[in-house]
Amino acid sequence: MESYLIRTRKELLSREKGTIYKMAKWRFLLISPLPYKVGSGGLAMHILYRELNELEDVSCERYFFQGEEVRSLEGDRLPMEFHCLAFSLSYELDSLNFLRILEMSGIPLLREERKEGHPIVLVGGAYPTINPRPLSKFADALAIGDGEEMIREIAEAIKRGQDRKERLELLSEIQGLFVPSLSNTYQRRWVKNLDLYDGSSQFISPLSGFPSTTFVEISRGCPRGCRFCLIPSFFSPYRERSLGKILEGILRWKGIARKAGLVGAATCDHSALQEIGKALHKEGIPFSVASLRADALSEEFLRYMAEGGEKTITLAPEVASPHLRELINKRIDEETLREALEKAKRVGFKRARLYFMIGLPQEDIEDVLEIAELAERMRKILPLHLSVAPFIPKPQTPLGCFPMESEERLREKIDKLRSALWERGIGVSFQSVREGIIQWWLTQGDERMGDVLLYAYKNRSSFSAWRKGYEKVYG
Repeated sequence: MESYLIRTRKELLSREKGTIYKMAKWRFLLISPLPYKVGSGGLAMHILYRELNELEDVSCERYFFQGEEVRSLEGDRLPMEFHCLAFSLSYELDSLNFLRILEMSGIPLLREERKEGHPIVLVGGAYPTINPRPLSKFADALAIGDGEEMIREIAEAIKRGQDRKERLELLSEIQGLFVPSLSNTYQRRWVKNLDLYDGSSQFISPLSGFPSTTFVEISRGCPRGCRFCLIPSFFSPYRERSLGKILEGILRWKGIARKAGLVGAATCDHSALQEIGKALHKEGIPFSVASLRADALSEEFLRYMAEGGEKTITLAPEVASPHLRELINKRIDEETLREALEKAKRVGFKRARLYFMIGLPQEDIEDVLEIAELAERMRKILPLHLSVAPFIPKPQTPLGCFPMESEERLREKIDKLRSALWERGIGVSFQSVREGIIQWWLTQGDERMGDVLLYAYKNRSSFSAWRKGYEKVYG
């Protein structure tokens, strides 16, 4: 009798379009620390999956976290049957499932304990690009920056190396790769011309969190200078994918995908955004956009989105008070926000979601309560829901040198803001303060933070375990 997991994999593959079945001499397993429903939406998985399978003598299969066993999706193979396990970690807390997957695979968590027969453990993604140090105890190699060019060179190094030691030596010669056992330095690598690589979905599925949606990355980096944001420091310079390549990536799924998603940290700054919207509208393809900026929206573009079925506009003013807007260098004032919501309402949007931060330097309770006052004025235009997150200082950003606000102070601000919004009948969701504190530790930590991570992992990953581990290591 087939196990539940085997039946689940078979059903998933039977409903997925674009799956690649290939078996070659040199095998990569591309691993997401997230379940399929969430992890399948990450474009990095699509791009690297396609790039690797296009190489001669190389095959790539996938694994999405499922909590019980680690077997490849396409071939039902165990991790030890692959030459390289390539993890993509987008967020700091993905590190926990990274360790769990290694343990479930029977692979030593610490890189120094691995033997000749173990696959190379490669880690890439946004989190190691921001700060690879806490992961350097566990990963054999870490990819810092854009992976499209690196992955081909990584595959060549795996093929050329006669044993584990030689493969690591060859990997250490690749720009953008950090091999902790051989070096203590690294340099970010970035792709200069996005058009050289296909930035669209390789596979789509009705079982994804974005059912039957094809994605295409239209730009990378950001030309703005928000002082809290990682993008200018770690993922710039700003680059655009051409109109032709964008449409090519979307139109190949016409008649198969239900809609298209435009991806990028600064989508509204794309020089051909209006043309993209117009072309998709003409083709009858509904689309959504990953991020919208209130000060860079045309009514025509919003109309294309609304006529395709989009009902909720999402904007991130971040703060409500003028002096905090100056502090973070994101000058989305009340009039700009009002105009954006009025445009959205005129073309057919029915509701809005607004994102804010609390816990910034120089912020007091009055600044926090201004969020409720601003929301009350804006809901006269469209029904609102707010999402509020604690400010997490990130390394190498202008505000990264400040400490994160204390848990006690953040909870005081959350309680007052929740009460003020409740009185006004405005819905709100708050991101976890404790998760924010853990993210701060992980994103700012050095190599010793790996010991904190390991301690927390071995002690059920509760906040008390994280705090105790942090105190043991850092005092």
